[in-house]
Amino acid sequence: MARLTLANVPAALEPALRHVLEDAPLPTLVAGPGDAQVGPFIELTQSQWNEAIDGMTGAFRAARDAAATMIESGEGGRIVLLSNPPAVRAVHGAALAATGGGFLTTAAQVAAAELAEHGITSNVVGAGWTEGSGFVEGIPAGRLARPEEIAAVVAFLASEAASYVNGAVITVDGGFTITKTAGGSPLLR
Repeated sequence: MARLTLANVPAALEPALRHVLEDAPLPTLVAGPGDAQVGPFIELTQSQWNEAIDGMTGAFRAARDAAATMIESGEGGRIVLLSNPPAVRAVHGAALAATGGGFLTTAAQVAAAELAEHGITSNVVGAGWTEGSGFVEGIPAGRLARPEEIAAVVAFLASEAASYVNGAVITVDGGFTITKTAGGSPLLR
């Protein structure tokens, strides 16, 4: 396994992740559900659902395959799965994102319990919306995340300093999930 494997990560995060993890001390996988489409629940199509399921499946397979390779090597490793704010706090128009993030959060925590004996940690980064998404309302920090801010947390989880962090969910969303946006959907504005 390469020192770094990225699977289904949002395009906005990929360069920052590659930069901070280029010298990963252990084999590291970072995977996410991909970019889910936004829209009212009642209007979601079977095609959109299938695409979301494909993203979740791809991340799950990447994590499973990386874990098998890490176990075989005997070196241990790091698995970091990406989730999102709607997985923690319901947001209008974000059913697909919430489903993908929730699924990967649960899968990562089960993996954490099962893989720890092999020196593999499995954690989740609840990645908030990044610059360019047009979404700011309801974020206490008053701005969107820079991809480097999310990548820095992933880099910490991939480091030796985080060797005892396992099964954690670290939310990097400027405080969005601890607030309540008044009315409507901040995603659909």
